[in-house]
Amino acid sequence: QVPLYPDETRWYDQLARTIVLWDLPSDIIQVATRLSHAQDLVSGTKEPELMTGKSFGALEEGVWFIRVQFRNNIGWGPATYYKIAIDTTAPLPFEIQMDSEASDNPSPTLHFETQDSLSGIARASVFIDNQNPVEVSSAEFVPPPLSPGQHTALIRVFDKAGNSTEDDITFEVLPLPSPSIDFITKMISHGEPLFVSGKTLPNTFVDFRIVDAKNREKLAGKVL
Repeated sequence: QVPLYPDETRWYDQLARTIVLWDLPSDIIQVATRLSHAQDLVSGTKEPELMTGKSFGALEEGVWFIRVQFRNNIGWGPATYYKIAIDTTAPLPFEIQMDSEASDNPSPTLHFETQDSLSGIARASVFIDNQNPVEVSSAEFVPPPLSPGQHTALIRVFDKAGNSTEDDITFEVLPLPSPSIDFITKMISHGEPLFVSGKTLPNTFVDFRIVDAKNREKLAGKVL
């Protein structure tokens, strides 16, 4: 048991005195311990007295294995290993990349690439303006459609030990230009078609509505 690092399967971001505890069977006459970066078979340190724990001091970053081995009057038993993974260094700094920091795309793609040499990248939290963060596991994020105007994105990337690094960017969503009407039939008789022509951006939808000029009530509408 290692109180400071109780779970062998996870990474930790803290450095402090590492105390290892174990249960000592009644027939044990000697204990050997070893601290290493691998589960090797190098002979451990034979302790001068029986003990149920040992302090290994403050470990440095990296993956460690603590080995404990018991001997009774028959001989040495198998070694038991305990893995400790420590990472106190944040992921490398990064800059958020965009195709353009001012465009009429209401959902611009945010790219962010970084690395972590020890524990590896786990996730990222994306903050858009004052909204709640969105958790992502890839190196890019596409926000839901944003209103025209200035927006701020902050991206915080975490490694598997919980260390983080972040960057932010301010960008602008430009409003789409209004469609222009170049021609409209001024007068029609009942049952005749109404013809309207104009210009707008390619690959866009136009919401076309006919409104009562007096009462401002919509008489007809169609998305073209």
